[in-house]
Amino acid sequence: MSRVLPAVIRSLPRPRRLVPVLLLTLLIVAGLAGAGVYLWGEYHFRKAQESLSHHRFTEARSHVDRYLRLWPKSARAHLLAAQTARRYLDFDSANVHLDEAQRLLGGTNDEVLFERMMLKAQTGDVDATFTYLGAKAEKEDEEAALALEAMAFGYIQLQRIPEAEFALNKLLKLQPDNPRAWFMMGWIRDMVNMPEESAESYRHMVELDPADDFGRLLYASALLATRHPDTALEQFVLLAQRQPRSPIIQTRRATCYYELGQYQEAEQTLDAILEYAPRYAPALKLRGQLAMQFQQWAQAEDLLRKSIAEEPFDHQANYLLYQCLNSAGKTEDAKKQHVRFLELEADLHRLNTLLTVEVARRPHDADTAYEVGVLMLRFGQTQKGIEWLYRALNHDPRHSRSHAVLAEQFQRTGDTQRAAVHRRQVQPGTVVPSLRLSDLPATDGK
Repeated sequence: MSRVLPAVIRSLPRPRRLVPVLLLTLLIVAGLAGAGVYLWGEYHFRKAQESLSHHRFTEARSHVDRYLRLWPKSARAHLLAAQTARRYLDFDSANVHLDEAQRLLGGTNDEVLFERMMLKAQTGDVDATFTYLGAKAEKEDEEAALALEAMAFGYIQLQRIPEAEFALNKLLKLQPDNPRAWFMMGWIRDMVNMPEESAESYRHMVELDPADDFGRLLYASALLATRHPDTALEQFVLLAQRQPRSPIIQTRRATCYYELGQYQEAEQTLDAILEYAPRYAPALKLRGQLAMQFQQWAQAEDLLRKSIAEEPFDHQANYLLYQCLNSAGKTEDAKKQHVRFLELEADLHRLNTLLTVEVARRPHDADTAYEVGVLMLRFGQTQKGIEWLYRALNHDPRHSRSHAVLAEQFQRTGDTQRAAVHRRQVQPGTVVPSLRLSDLPATDGK
């Protein structure tokens, strides 16, 4: 054994011969690994582009995020991520990726500029980008479709319905199978109270992408709004199979049962919802309405008050409570509740007129934007209300009533610094209107 071992050792390759072999092997392995990483990254990049072209925005984000984990300093990937985030409506992320793409490129280029303009338009600054994007839209190519989509969304954000519809009609002429375009067309038809036309738009959206649960929910809800509960129920049953614990889907399925006179099924569905979502206002409201159907006034009042506590600006729930109190013989409480309902109804009617008519007629009028902001605040839409008030100040930086309301709002939320800034701009004699529903007559009858 002692003689065999030295012979085996001598038969091994000498170190000088072994080193090049090892180095070559390592280089081959490293090259293969690098090629594998590159090919894997390119796969995700191409899949992101493909998903984006088919309007599958969640899928596109997943692929581009995986690519960026491999190549975090890729300018083209950050540009693609910016476009994906913008079309996914995540504007903050879109801006971050766009800035990073520009930094990595060492400045802007045509692609970055185009994406920057679309982001700006889609977030509401359409007028500042109109010349640039309008020129793109005239070319009738892929860039034209992207420009029109961004412009249409921006116009919708500004409640400028005729301009949005014009852009969407051009977009659908270019791309009749564009589900995002059909979604926006349905959206604006909802805004101008055209439910039948809205349902038709959402139907196109579902046909183009049957797996899109959001589109199917919009379609089913539009069918329900147009008094087709039987057809809507088919859609909601399918959605409920996919999302069995979705309160909105299950509540609207229960609404179909209610509209069809299938009260037992409605009751069972609503009671199941309230087991896992006890504060879900639409379910509480419908369950209260169902209790009224069987003259269970005390139970109905309790359920409706709980619904209103969650959504005080729901005018239907407020009207149902008035009916309930009146039917239960609580005359004084019913009178107070009726006053509250009339206030809400008047404000909702005025807000609808402002958004569908006045804003489009006077898009740069500070008084109109101010009035929208005040009504939004009264309905509990705080962030939107503040945005509209700042829009008024953008039109007229010295608009005293907007400054007064912002000062009042910020003071209430404890932001004394911003409150003080706006209070300094308030002219003497400026009156602050009622901003909260709690300033309206009470609902508890006390």
